[in-house]
Amino acid sequence: MIFSNGIKLISILPKICTAQGTDIERVTTYKYLGFIIDQNLSFKSQTENVVSKQNIKFCFFNREKSCVSFQTRTYLISATFLPVLDYGDLLYMNASDQCLKSLDIVYHCALRFVTGCGYRVHHCTLYAAANWPSLSADRLSHWLGFIYKSLLGLVPSYICTYMRTKQILSIWPALARF
Repeated sequence: MIFSNGIKLISILPKICTAQGTDIERVTTYKYLGFIIDQNLSFKSQTENVVSKQNIKFCFFNREKSCVSFQTRTYLISATFLPVLDYGDLLYMNASDQCLKSLDIVYHCALRFVTGCGYRVHHCTLYAAANWPSLSADRLSHWLGFIYKSLLGLVPSYICTYMRTKQILSIWPALARF
């Protein structure tokens, strides 16, 4: 995969071969550890995949909604929806607002399932009714936890070194907004 910002990608690229002379296949997306990476690092493929899988689960849950209590619905969503939405959320820091909005829409549907509220209820009311944070607040919490762990040396040493030298200094102005 050749990463590009999408502005200027050479149309004819030379073939890349292994030491044995076998051509290496060039791809535009690649699934690594369950996360789909595309050549523009836009996360569009990943979010579309997550949304489609969550919608399938959600359709099944909605058919059975009348048979389960609030506590059971909360447990179902906590056990099946939230881990998928949280997986790799630190990587979404540079994702477009459109990609993040599609994840928010799925999350709001899950909150409506849990609370039993209709589609006209504002998402802030849903957060309060379910007593759950927004996905952006959850991502920020995970990011701050990651920074804290890196400062304590609880992540691999190369990450600790990188975070101390490069990122921490540039993060503080961004954190001041929150």
